[in-house]
Amino acid sequence: MKILTLNCHSLEEENYQDKLLKFAQWTAKEKPDIVALQEVNQSIEAKAVSSEAAYGFTSDEKDLILKSDNHAYNLAKLLRELGYPMYWTWTPAKIGYGKYQEGLAIFSSMPFKKTTQRYTTHSKEFENWKVRKALSVVCDVNGRDMQFVTVHMGWWEDKEEPFTDQWESLEKIVEKNMKCFVMGDFNSPASVSGGGYDYITAKGWNDTYNLAKLKDEGYTVCKKIDGWKDKDTDSKMRIDFIFTNENTNIEKSVVVFNGTNDGVVSDHYGVMITLK
Repeated sequence: MKILTLNCHSLEEENYQDKLLKFAQWTAKEKPDIVALQEVNQSIEAKAVSSEAAYGFTSDEKDLILKSDNHAYNLAKLLRELGYPMYWTWTPAKIGYGKYQEGLAIFSSMPFKKTTQRYTTHSKEFENWKVRKALSVVCDVNGRDMQFVTVHMGWWEDKEEPFTDQWESLEKIVEKNMKCFVMGDFNSPASVSGGGYDYITAKGWNDTYNLAKLKDEGYTVCKKIDGWKDKDTDSKMRIDFIFTNENTNIEKSVVVFNGTNDGVVSDHYGVMITLK
């Protein structure tokens, strides 16, 4: 099984349509079983589309409105055209860049048995840029139910919306007695001791990068990006992770869309793990 996570910075990227197509073509070729995406945007002013006509879409939100330029909606359409249709779900969390409804998405080669979304911040105000959510799906993987959660966490030092409170809220979505993968953009470098990364691993979650038999340097951000331009950090950071609650046999963990393993499609690079 292959699992991919990427903060896709959608609609904001230069040459966005080319990068969307490139990502879709790569996905159809590599065939990851789970694709977890963050910063999955749709324009506030775009026209609405019928969720019933969306390709493989499901959601537990009754009043959800998909727009015509929704990144996940158009990715699903491309994947269908390329011969690799996937099941998918999307949830909006907040206003992004003053013009987008920014959210999270999960794509799967397997049908969803359950989809859930939950606010992880105290604030649920859509106009508040600090608002965060978690999006979860449960799938039958070779006869065993497994849970996959995508997140876009806030910053460790935020006193208004503490990282620790966000993580504790996220853990409430984790199914009991079920193998779970939590993945996404954690805004918490692995190299910084005493921060969010150490907090998560101290709570018993395993970084699949450390479990992997084969791995590269792991860096997912190699320049100053939005949210980090005013921070004193290393030029290279590992802030995108795939955590699991079980000691899992991981064959390899590789950074993708970094210019070496396929072209750059976002201000973040992606992480893909292969399970034995």
